[in-house]
Amino acid sequence: MLKRNLKIIGSLVILVSLCTGVTIVNAASISNDAASTQNIDIKAPKDITEHLESLVSDGTITSEQSAAIEAAITPKGPKEQFASLVSDEAITSKQLAAIEAAITPKDPKEQFASLVSDGTITSEQLAAIEASITPKDPKEQLTFLVSDGTITSEQLAAIEAAITPKDPKEQFASLVSDKAITSGQSATIEAAIAPKGPKEQLASLVSDGTITSEQLAAIETAIAPKGPKEQLASLVSDGTITSEQLAAIETATAPKGPKEQLASLVSNGTITSEQSAAIEAATAPKGPKEQLASLVSNGTITSEQSAAIEAAIAPKGPKDLI
Repeated sequence: MLKRNLKIIGSLVILVSLCTGVTIVNAASISNDAASTQNIDIKAPKDITEHLESLVSDGTITSEQSAAIEAAITPKGPKEQFASLVSDEAITSKQLAAIEAAITPKDPKEQFASLVSDGTITSEQLAAIEASITPKDPKEQLTFLVSDGTITSEQLAAIEAAITPKDPKEQFASLVSDKAITSGQSATIEAAIAPKGPKEQLASLVSDGTITSEQLAAIETAIAPKGPKEQLASLVSDGTITSEQLAAIETATAPKGPKEQLASLVSNGTITSEQSAAIEAATAPKGPKEQLASLVSNGTITSEQSAAIEAAIAPKGPKDLI
């Protein structure tokens, strides 16, 4: 009975020690003559470097093979992966430069310039596009409404006067001139000097007959912020560019993934479809098993050594750690 209880206590102590990561002394067995204790070391999981060092120390692999394995399973960035394709002659250094240039993010100005160089749009159309998508201040936008006949120059002057901020002194002066400033009309004064937004100021111009409600709608549309898509659409509507050119511009400026970028390099003859496939395979994420398989295929390690390494780095449960 005592022996059974000690075994149960020993199992519980092992479970606790696994959670706390400490080495414990387990009362595991008692002989017929006397009770004895046995030390059990709970080993912390090894990292890959420790596994490889133990394989070197027992002669399974050499230190050179260990270094090669570590290098192979260390994550590599796209630049290193492409460089390895040049070193094994899958692609040329010239093709590597073209690939890197293709996958490097470009700003809209560079993308538009490439559309000029390949004849999709003219330099004049490029200038019109850049002018269209450049943010404009309200004064420039309102001046445009005068030039296209939406409002007159007199109405423009009245609008600018209406939306120009006024200091409290001017506002008080107007209240004095109409004898509105009395102690009992303090609320009127506060309302007069309260800040107003452009929308309220323009609405007052409609109410006093300076502009019509249709002109107000046109003004609000003109000064409302526009995105690049709306700005380019306006260039199609006014005949600066065609709808086909708009589609080409949107395609050129749309974000592209590595696969699409490589496909464009194949289509323009920079690389072949076989080289594209080799690049995709080289840059695809690889697990330890695939990385070890490549070391076997190039003769760095043997298949037996690969199996030993896989066994050494395989995840282990609590039972394996004892």
